Amino acid sequence: MASSRRGARRRHDDAVVRFVEDLHVGVLRPLWAYRLELLIVGLVVGGHAALSGESGTAPAAVVVVSLVGAMLMVAPVRRELLRRLHAARVRRRWSRAVRDAGLMTDADQIPRARRVWRIASGDRLAVLVPRGSSVPELEQRAEVVAAALGVREVRVRRDPATAAWADVVLVHRDTLAAPQPLGWPNAEETALSLWEPIPLGVDEDGQWVTVLLPERNVLLGGEPGAGKSVGLSMLVATAALDPRSSCGCSTASSSS
Repeated sequence: MASSRRGARRRHDDAVVRFVEDLHVGVLRPLWAYRLELLIVGLVVGGHAALSGESGTAPAAVVVVSLVGAMLMVAPVRRELLRRLHAARVRRRWSRAVRDAGLMTDADQIPRARRVWRIASGDRLAVLVPRGSSVPELEQRAEVVAAALGVREVRVRRDPATAAWADVVLVHRDTLAAPQPLGWPNAEETALSLWEPIPLGVDEDGQWVTVLLPERNVLLGGEPGAGKSVGLSMLVATAALDPRSSCGCSTASSSS
């Protein structure tokens, strides 16, 4: 009799554990993933409900829609809202992709995208790997994650300061295959300095690459058409616009 009661209690406990796990996976986790969207909907619905008691349903709806429209007409507010909604969407897709790639720990923890921001080639993520995992494991599964996300490539680089963080780039487009040539960002400047970083071009993520000349020697090399003359012209143009350099002085004197 005692053993049957223990068996029934054990089956009951197992059923409770399964129910809690199913509730977490099927309800709580999806709700938490959509917390920003649910918060926005809750504020709109709550505001409408609060105003309806004072002025009626239709006038309250007009007031709420007008307030939302006025807020979205403010460019900084609109940009920040779109940025946060985009980051939330990227986090959801990232969480599903790393789970599909089998990167969960025994405690059901995954590499979390703590920060998300857009770059020219796609999205950059600051990812925190959980205990029991490592950045090299994430790097090894990068192709599987990229396939799950449907992107061109996933690049993973360990943070040199700490082994728990990774810099992850979700590549959506090839920035080096732009149909139009890039303009020099200093083209409109009237004065430059050779002591400041000089932009030469963009990297594979679409970010500008700069070079510092003080205490350095420069050697430009490459195959024909690789951009040696363009790179040299940027250095010379910077020197010509630096009033403290001999190039700038001679240019100024010759033009006068």
